[in-house]
Amino acid sequence: MAAPGDRSWRHMVESDATITWEACDQKFKPNQDWNHAWCAAPANLLPRFVLGVQPLATRWKQVLIRPNPANLTFAEGKIPTPNGPVFVRWENGAGFKLKLDLPPGTSASVEIPATGSSRGVMLNGRSVAAKRDDKWWIIEERLTGKVTVETK
Repeated sequence: MAAPGDRSWRHMVESDATITWEACDQKFKPNQDWNHAWCAAPANLLPRFVLGVQPLATRWKQVLIRPNPANLTFAEGKIPTPNGPVFVRWENGAGFKLKLDLPPGTSASVEIPATGSSRGVMLNGRSVAAKRDDKWWIIEERLTGKVTVETK
């Protein structure tokens, strides 16, 4: 996605594209259509992996929230679902902080990155049961509504 050169999604962004192209540049396919799934992979990857939102049940009644920040310091987005939008914002610094707003009828299993020095997880400012599994904190309860989750 962020690769330099003219065969990347980054090139489309830097070319001020407002939709995804069939090819990453006009010189590769002069007769391309201007709204094509071939170069739209980030539209799938960003919400599913960077924001970490994936359905676990039909109609998005249950979701998994498992952000993958890599070297990013924050991300936010809104994912449309049949129940209404799922809003996610996370910050990745000395600790990890996740703000989540789930629509009515949707619950979430939440896993957040475990920093090397983190000792547990806070949910809306209180300690919550979570187990550490390698690089992840897995919250034991399903979450609903508007919540803030952070490492401590």
